[in-house]
Amino acid sequence: GRDIGLDAVYDAALEGRPVERAAALEQDAVYALCAEAAHELGVIIPDGVQLITFDRYPYSPLIVPEPTLVQIDVRDMGRVAAKQLLQELKKPELRVQSFTTLPSLIVGKSTHLI
Repeated sequence: GRDIGLDAVYDAALEGRPVERAAALEQDAVYALCAEAAHELGVIIPDGVQLITFDRYPYSPLIVPEPTLVQIDVRDMGRVAAKQLLQELKKPELRVQSFTTLPSLIVGKSTHLI
């Protein structure tokens, strides 16, 4: 079966109601489903709808159109988490409360400048 959100998009499009012009999707699998739905409905990406997803997977470049994505450096996150854990084991009183990593934007063919 389809995702509930995709069903709502199909219903809106088939009933002539407005469909969102852009969406941020949680993963490539959902992106692929949305791209397929757009194709079935005759909606051209990125002209009819723009899509963005997170993290580059080995198969990301194979999805048509190639997605624009926000890449989070998970290796860096893992390295910092391990470092913080070791620091906490050495000095529990110096607990780190947060960590921020900067994502990068990899522009594919599912978005354009507006």
